[in-house]
Formats: sequence, structure tokens, C-alpha cells
Amino acid sequence: MTIHEQRRLATTRNRLGLYALVVLACISASSLWWGFDVHTSRIASSIWGAIPAQRQPLTTVAVKSIDRPLEVDEIQALVSSTKGFLSRDWSLGLGWNNMRYIIESGLLEAKLLNRTLVLPSFVYARHCEHSVDVCATHAPMVNKNDVLHSTEWRALPLADQMAWQIPIDLMLNITHIRQKHHVITAVDYLRLHGLNGSTEALDGRWSLDAYHTQPHVFTNQYPSLRKIQHVEYEPKHVVRVDYVPPALLQKARVPPQDKALADALTAALPDDRAYLTWMEAQSVTGLWSDAGIEEALDQNGWAVLWTYAGVNGMELNKAVVLPMRQAAPILKLRGLKNEFVSWNQTVVHLEGEVHLGKKPGSLRFTTREALDEYTRTVLYDMTQTNVLYGLADCLIQRMYNLTEGRLWTGAHVRRGDFLLYNWAMEIAASDHIQRVKDRLVAGRATLKRLSARRIKTYDVPGAYKADERLHTYNLPQETDKYFIATDERDPTTLDVFRAAGAVTMTDLLTLEDRRRTQTLDGDDLGWVLLFTDVRAVVEQIVLAEAGYFYGHAMSSVAGGIINMRAKHGRDPRTALVD
Repeated sequence: MTIHEQRRLATTRNRLGLYALVVLACISASSLWWGFDVHTSRIASSIWGAIPAQRQPLTTVAVKSIDRPLEVDEIQALVSSTKGFLSRDWSLGLGWNNMRYIIESGLLEAKLLNRTLVLPSFVYARHCEHSVDVCATHAPMVNKNDVLHSTEWRALPLADQMAWQIPIDLMLNITHIRQKHHVITAVDYLRLHGLNGSTEALDGRWSLDAYHTQPHVFTNQYPSLRKIQHVEYEPKHVVRVDYVPPALLQKARVPPQDKALADALTAALPDDRAYLTWMEAQSVTGLWSDAGIEEALDQNGWAVLWTYAGVNGMELNKAVVLPMRQAAPILKLRGLKNEFVSWNQTVVHLEGEVHLGKKPGSLRFTTREALDEYTRTVLYDMTQTNVLYGLADCLIQRMYNLTEGRLWTGAHVRRGDFLLYNWAMEIAASDHIQRVKDRLVAGRATLKRLSARRIKTYDVPGAYKADERLHTYNLPQETDKYFIATDERDPTTLDVFRAAGAVTMTDLLTLEDRRRTQTLDGDDLGWVLLFTDVRAVVEQIVLAEAGYFYGHAMSSVAGGIINMRAKHGRDPRTALVD
């Protein structure tokens, strides 16, 4: 074991001890805050003390977030086993959940091309819970219009034009991701080329002028660059896939066994896309069994593709829990690996906003196995930091305290920019919260019905065992409080929500939480409580634990929650997005 590994192991052990102590403090604080007794004998037997005996924490802390920058030789060791770097134009003007699924796609693309993905070293938090000056003491503050070269926010009050740089390793457990993926930050890349980290572009775009001016500190070679232009990624009338195996290409060279069927399939292709939905393939082939359709496609120059259905048919939530088939002519497929893995430049740069209008992963898969591997990346590799999980577990415990250990329900109440875009479920606050209550009333009825039935799980690989809480916990009562995650900050509107029985993250936080300067991994708790975007991640983790969840089908926040619920064996019938 190297000195660095020994140091890292010792640090992890120390952090684990601190984590246990802080969770105990959080449990104790919640019991005092809500007036419920926590027996010290139960706390002594388990760090989860007052949490219901059947409940398990949402994550382990075996691999903590990195607590120091990588040394330059460590960066080189990580990169050296790949062909070079994959860079992207990161869409830093978007919210965290949009960034999350773009990063997920980047991990896939880098793995296919055998390259090290270069992440931005920071993302922007778009909203502050207090005055901008308070948040500016915790994170660098910028004007979004200036750094992102936009006028989108220029008409807003000056305070609403601000954003704050949040280090990406506070949002993602980069150390955990590196167990399966080759990932560094832009600052790591710059240091590897003798450049100062302050050179990193504030808009998230890859800068040829700034990033290719100095040689590699070990090889003394200047980094070369080749771009995958946006129009090259998925030209019109082709389908971008992960990889087209040689055996599949060979089938395209064989004459179709049923020329009439092959012609009918081709004629059925719409003008605006190069694939058929599975229902369209069923209709054309006249077959209804999946195996029969697959055989007909295979014999006539077509391929079965795998991708994901949007929850409730909406693509914007980007959930990866509903695998589905599509069909396309083999000659219309363009494999990312086939086309670009042979490039030998130091940096391969994927240009532009590739995620727009794309399925999760920004491509389709030619095998179910490849789709499942990507699902694992999303569900199990892209984990949040311990500080976020730990705070979420405290809030979850307080919800159980509020309901005296019963299952509880929750919802994502998206307001904010959705009001501006006319995407909000309801405009009036009273109508919006009534809609939520109506859905949660139906949700309680669903829980009661399911409590006597076999628990189902989502069709995802490696999910934990089925969530049996429906069989072991008491069900929610009509008068129970319910949790809402919301970006609404108008005090009057929030009062309307609370009067209707809702509980927010702010309501669950204690004075002790607010006074505590360090928690969990020894990290600063202040930034979690100050920035709305960071709090939203904690809220997602909380809603993954809800007995029943209701969310907005057009929001990737809801998609992220559904992904978490799938990972933890929740029954698909215990969630509704519309």
C-alpha cells in the first residue's frame, strides 16, 4: 500500500467515526426538537438509533468524497491508462439535475472512447436562501449574464442575476465515481499541463486558447485537439448508438429474407427520425411477441435498439427505470465507439449542447447488457457526498418522528422558473397544494391496497431487495404531515402550503443544525443550508425515502428521485409523476 493510500485509508476511518458521532447528534437534536424520546440503549446499539428498526440508511460511507486535491503524479496515473481526454462544453447555466444527467452521458461517452472525462471543477448554484452578500462569503459570486454570455437574466433584479460557484466534489462523490470511471476536473487537467487552476473557463466551455498553451508536465508534449462537431454527433436520418458490432454490420450486407417486409419497415419510417417505436414495429410486422418481432427484424437488415421510456411519457425527467425497445435499419446506425475510438489526439472534444432532445445517455444501445451497464452508472456510480446523505438522513428521521414511525408521503412542488415558462402544475398556490394533497390522498389509498400484496420493483439491474416497509410499517394517517421539496420562497405562498399540512426542509432544520459549522465528513455545513440548488439535492434524497411520492413529469428533479427510489427497491406503484 502506498503512502497516499495509507493516508487516504486513515482519513476515511477517522471520517467514519466522526460521521457516526454527528448522526447521533442529529438524531438527538431531532428527538428534542419534535419532543419524542430516543432511548440511549437503542442509540448505543446502532448509530441509526431512533430510526425504525427495519430502516436502513440510504447510503454507506465506505468511500468518502475526496478531502484533498490529487497530486500531479496521481492525475497522470489516472489518465495514463486511457487514450487521453474527453472534454465537453458543459452547460453551467442549467440547474444541477440537468448537469447531473449530462455528466452521466459524459461518463458513458468517455468509457466508450477509452478516455478520461474532464469535468468542470464547479457548478453554479442559482439561488441563495439569504442575502447575496451572505452567500458570497461562502462561495465565489458571479453575474450569470456576464460569465455565461447571456441576456436571459438581465431584466431581473440584480440579486437574481447572481450565481455562486459550488465545487463539484461537494455535489458528487468523485472518489466513488473513480472506482469505475476515469474522471478528473478541469483544474486537474490544467495542473497536468503546468497551468494555474484559475485559468478554468467560467462558462464551462473548452477553451483552446487557454487549455492548449503549455506542454504536459511529464511528457513535454503540447496537447492536440480534435472536435466532434455538434452536427456530426447525430446527423439527420441516422441513429447514434453506443457501438455497432461487426456481426451486426455483416447482417446488413445479407439480402433480406422477406423483401416485402423489409420494404414495409423502411416505408414506415417517419420523415423526422430514422427509427420505429416498438409499437410501430409491431404494427408493420403483424407480430406481437417481442421474440417474434426481434427475429423478423434480424432477418431483414434491422436492429433492435434499447433506450428508456420517459416516466408518464415525458422525456424531460430523464429517468432510467423504464427500459424499452425500438427498431432501426442497421445501415442507419452510427456507433460512437466505431467512429471516434480510433482518434489519437490528446483531447477529443464533444462540441455544443449535445443533450438537447436526447434520451438518457444521449444515444441508444444495441444490446440490453449495454443499457443495463449505463443504468448501473446512473444509479450506483453517480452518488452524492456523505454530507448531503447524512443531512438527508437526519431530516428523514424527523419525518418519521412527526408521524410516530408511520410511513409518510411527499411531493416535489416545482414553482420558480416553471411559473415563468407556464410549466407549473397550477399557478395559484392554493390550487397547487390542493392538487398535491389530492394526489397524496390517492397515494395513501394505494399504500393501503399494496400493503396486502406482493411488492414489485423497477426493472433495473442490481436493485436492493424489494422495499418491504409496506408490510412492516404502519400506514400514513389522514392527518399526518407530508414533506414537500419546493423552490418556492415567497413567505405567503409557503404559509399556504404549511396551512395545508405540508412540511418543508426549512421546517425540519433545527437551531442546532444551523449553528453547527461542521458535520459528517468534517465538511462545512453552511453551504448546504445556504444554497437552494444544494438543498434541492438533499430534498431529493429525502423523497427517495417517502412511502409515496408525487412529482412533476417535466422535471429532471422528479426523474432523479424516481432513479433513487428504483435503486432502493421501491414499488413503482408508490410513485406518481404527471
